[in-house]
Amino acid sequence: MCASPANPGVAALSGAQLGELVRRGLDPAFAAERPRQLRGQPRGLFHLSGASLRDGRLLVGGQPLDPAREYRVAATDWEFEHYGGYTPREWGLRAEFDMRVIVREAIEAYLAAHHPARVPLGRLGAGPAGG
Repeated sequence: MCASPANPGVAALSGAQLGELVRRGLDPAFAAERPRQLRGQPRGLFHLSGASLRDGRLLVGGQPLDPAREYRVAATDWEFEHYGGYTPREWGLRAEFDMRVIVREAIEAYLAAHHPARVPLGRLGAGPAGG
């Protein structure tokens, strides 16, 4: 279930920016905040795809995050635009959004095209080697 009306998009982020974005998205105090835009609901923690944390290090595609490298990242306007609180205006991100669809519609279309969805089971945060 996804109640979000956010628009999906992509942006180029430096590894340093990506690391900061993920750090903020996984901060329990930040996740507990209840911004007005979420109508009293807490932000919640980030969910990562294609990246994982192992021993406190962010891995992208199984490789350590390179702060100088540019990464193409998918998220929504809530994460990429300053009003979501995840990215500062000073970053000047130039995200491209698909304004014709909202994220829950994109997820629904993906799941319909890839039915049945296969999700590996295991402990939260556990990597292929067991964490």
